[in-house]
Formats: sequence, C-alpha cells, structure tokens
Amino acid sequence: MPTDTLPMDANMTLPIIPASIILMVADTTPPVIPTDTLPMDTDTTLPVVPASMILMIANTTLTPTLPTGTTPMDADTIPTPAVPTDGNTPGSFPLSGEGTMVLYKQPFAPESASAMNLEAQIRGKDVIIAEQAQLLSQLRQGLEEVKEQTITQSLALAQVGKDTMIAQQSEEQQDQEQLEAPAPEMLVPAAPNLNNHVLQGVNDDPPQTSSMSSRRGQWKMQGSPECSGVSSQIAKAFAEGTGPGPNPLQLRWDFNRPASSPWNQAVISQLMCLLVDMRWKWTTEGQTDEYWVAKITQKFTQIKKCVERVKPHVHDNLSVETGVEVAMRLANEKDEALKKARRDTWQQTEITKSMVAVKEVKGDDDIVAWWFLNSLITTLGSDGMSSEDSDGEDTEAIFCTRTLLWRRDIVRELQIIDQQRLRDSTIFSPRGAKAAKQIRGNNFPQSEWKVVKGLPHPFYNEGWLAQNKGMSSDEPFCWMMIYVQS
Repeated sequence: MPTDTLPMDANMTLPIIPASIILMVADTTPPVIPTDTLPMDTDTTLPVVPASMILMIANTTLTPTLPTGTTPMDADTIPTPAVPTDGNTPGSFPLSGEGTMVLYKQPFAPESASAMNLEAQIRGKDVIIAEQAQLLSQLRQGLEEVKEQTITQSLALAQVGKDTMIAQQSEEQQDQEQLEAPAPEMLVPAAPNLNNHVLQGVNDDPPQTSSMSSRRGQWKMQGSPECSGVSSQIAKAFAEGTGPGPNPLQLRWDFNRPASSPWNQAVISQLMCLLVDMRWKWTTEGQTDEYWVAKITQKFTQIKKCVERVKPHVHDNLSVETGVEVAMRLANEKDEALKKARRDTWQQTEITKSMVAVKEVKGDDDIVAWWFLNSLITTLGSDGMSSEDSDGEDTEAIFCTRTLLWRRDIVRELQIIDQQRLRDSTIFSPRGAKAAKQIRGNNFPQSEWKVVKGLPHPFYNEGWLAQNKGMSSDEPFCWMMIYVQS
C-alpha cells in the first residue's frame, strides 16, 4: 500500500462521492511540504480521518490573522518615502493604515560630494603645508649648522692670518734691526770679495783659534742656511755697502739673485770658512778650494730650484695655490718624471732587443755589442736612468739629459742607441712617443734621482764608490768598449 493512503477498515462503508468532487480532487496539485516539517517514518501510522473532515478542509479558505493596528496592503499600492535633503533631518516612510516608519540613514546628494571633495582638498593642503613647514625647519637647522661652521672656519683663518702677520712683522723687525746694526768686522767682510773670505790651502795642524770652533758649534745648532731667503732690501743694502752682510749664525741665501750676487758670494765665503775648519779631520783625499766653491755653488742652484718649485702658483682666476695644492702639484710632477723615465727605459730596451734580433737574422759580427747594450739597459732599469729637461724649440724637441754623480759615464753607449733609433726609424714600430733628439754630457745639472744600490761594480763611478763603500754588489758584469765606425 502507498504511504500516503489512509488505512480502511474492512467493515467500513465508503460514502458516495459526487463525480464533480472526484474531478476536483484529481486536478488538485499536491501541496509542497515545508522545509521545517519532520519526515514521516514508514512505520508511522496516520490516524483515521473521516471523509467528511477531508471535504471540509478542502473547501476551507485560509485567511491570515494580521496584528492589531495594521491593514493589508494592496499589491498595487507603493508608498512613496519622504527622503530628507540634508543629514540633520530624518526621512519618513508612510505605511498604509496607522503608523510611519522613520528613516535615519544618511542620504547621498550631489551637494555632499562637492563638500567631500572640498574637504579632501583642504586636508591635502594641510598635509602640504605641514611638509613644507617641516622642510623649512630642516633648512633653517642646516643653515644654522653651516653658519656655525663658517664662523669657526673664519675664526681659524683669521687666527692663521694673524699668526702669519705677526711672523712677518717679526721678520721685518729683525731685518730692520739688522739693517740698523753696525757691521761687525770680524764676522762680516768689508767688501763682497771672495778672495777676502776663502782661505787658500789647508793646514795640517788643527786651527788654534777658538772663535772658529765656537762659530762651527753655533752654526750646527742653528742649522744650514734658511730656505726662506733674505729680503731684497737687505741684499741690496749690502751690495751698495750701506748695510751688514750675512750673519754666520743664521745664514740666508738670496734666492732672488744668482749665485754670483754679492750676498750669495758672501754666504759661500762663510761656508768655506766653516769647511776649512772641519777639513783637517777628514781622511779622504783633499780637494782644492775652487773645487769646494763649485760644489757649494752647485748646491745653491739646486736649493734655489727647489724653492722656486714649492712657491705657490697663481691661477687664472688670480687665486693663489694652497699648501695642499702645492704638495699635489709636486707629487704629480714627480709621477710624470718617473713615468717618462720608465717609458724611455722601455723604449731603449726595445731598441736593443730589436737590433739583436735583426743582427741575428743577418749574421752580423756586431751582434755582441748589441747584446752588451741590451744587458746594460736592462740591468740599470728606470731607476738608474737620469731625468731630462725639455729644451724645446719651434721646429724640434730636444731633451738635455742630467748627470748622475754616482753612475759611471755611459753617455757614449746611450748615444749609440739614440743614433740607431733616429737612423733606422723606419724599421721600428711607430707606436709610442716620437723619437726626439737628446743631448748628453757632464756639463748639465745633476739629476735628483736617488742612488740605486746593489748594481754591479762597473756601473758606479770609481771616485764616488771610493767614498761610499758597500753600495755595489758582487755580481759579475763584463764591460765592453764599443767603437763606432764613421
């Protein structure tokens, strides 16, 4: 039996149902069971419901029970709410019957959008103003720091300028006192004549005068001649015979004039007096006075060049070099000189190597000479090559090579290499510096290169090596005399 049928008793008599009712029931759509109903178990037995009850339920029209105070609302009736235009007045929603629903939600209107945009703009401006105020505060703080640093630097510079001015005034005062002081006849010659100062010859016995020893000791305490130089006014007064000469206890050169000037000749005379006082203790072979005068003059020339190099230069904008700029300029000049020496040594080495290769191919007999020249340049290196002074002309670049006192005279050997480079310029590579004429000799100024230690004995000057023992090495080196056929 289906689960949705009613159980029927065997003794129960079915009522007679009209055909219209049967048709109506047949056309009735079964109701939809709500979701909150409990499922009916298969074992559940429905109670017996009489047929009259079923018919009554089928003909009953359900009417919902509405709460008191409300009326049913027709489907076509749509209430129109009263929407407020501002945010302060609440809206209302009328209901059919009695009662009104109040709307408290903030409405949206075009006017509120413009207000929001204006508020956002105001807030953005406030943020920008705050950022600008913070930036201005930082700038003010930075300006205060820069101002403090500038004041500190200005005070330091003012103090340096003050100290410099005081030193200059003190020096000028000393010069003035020296001008006004009478010239002592024992210490300063009456006339700038070198013969009056230089003592000819050397005594075998030590000097008997105590003034020489005391002057030598005081001169050692004071030091060598000052590099600041004497003023032109004092040197001119001495040359004219109206002022005193150099002070033996504080010798100062005149860097504005050559070594032949009266003042510098007087300084050389004072140095010769001290030299004569010390020479009697020497164990080396004595030299003539003319030799030592030439050496002192040569030393003065070197010192003068150094003083001129360290003088501050004037820039194009009329500003003067600082001490740091001067030091940097001198360091750059030294680096350039070292680079040129290395470049020249490399070039000469390449020349000798190329000539050795050419001579080997041709089978020439003078290949031994080029082997020797190549070994000579390689052993000396860039440190053993002297520096050069440019003596450029309008049409040709000429380099005057300086001399090295400690090195053996190798002018002849280097000239052979230079001439070969100029004569056979077509067989060498065009790369590198252009070949230039070089003048070598012993009459040029001395080079400032330091002495190279540890070279073989034949590379040193015999006279210099006799006074500086232990400089050479025991490495053998066979020196060769080369003769060039014209």
